[in-house]
Amino acid sequence: NTVQNVQSGLIIGTACTIDGMIAQFKSELGDQLTCVATGDISDVVLDYCSNSIIYDENLVLDGLRKIYLKNVK
Repeated sequence: NTVQNVQSGLIIGTACTIDGMIAQFKSELGDQLTCVATGDISDVVLDYCSNSIIYDENLVLDGLRKIYLKNVK
């Protein structure tokens, strides 16, 4: 149906965009890249990516917590 087709297009389109960005980074920086994805829906998108990407759902929240703990008295 239409809703599922739009959802599929968004997920696969996002995965292709990520793969394209990684290809550009590799051409400029070399093949030795470590890519990390974070967020709730990243694990769904990563299933459709052709590159190796590390998934850490709470990366941003963990970083913010460390900053907070460093600055709290």
